[in-house]
Amino acid sequence: MIDASLRAGVGTGAAFIALEPTGHFMAAGAKLLHEVAEPRLAEAATLWWTLEKLDELGISHVRLLSDCEQLVLAWSSNKRNNSYFHGLIQDSKEMTPLFHKLIVKHVGRDKNKMADQLARIAFDVNDITWLDSVPTSLVHFFRNDACYVNLNSLFE
Repeated sequence: MIDASLRAGVGTGAAFIALEPTGHFMAAGAKLLHEVAEPRLAEAATLWWTLEKLDELGISHVRLLSDCEQLVLAWSSNKRNNSYFHGLIQDSKEMTPLFHKLIVKHVGRDKNKMADQLARIAFDVNDITWLDSVPTSLVHFFRNDACYVNLNSLFE
């Protein structure tokens, strides 16, 4: 799961949460991206940063779930465009060979609450990564059935 949270005059909180298809927590990260100040660019920059971080962590089977439909459509498209947004998407696509499996899929906001919460936390932590254990601030979301009713369907 990935998400971005934008704060005017501050930047973008970027976040990812890596789960196995069983729902087992693998890793999570949050980072403040100072230079991004537009929603679409925030999502694209978060995608790029997430792929870079997952490669660094050695996570090679990746299914990214995002509530940003524009991001997922741009990822799936072969269209070339000179915009900064599409440039970030293209830079992200160029990282594909680093992964054994890489899929980007759209999910509703109700299925992305954990990443949304973590993106907001990025403003307070600046740059942090958790491995093997759920960040305390997200435990509530893992326990809340309304947030994650059917995890397996997200990985199909």
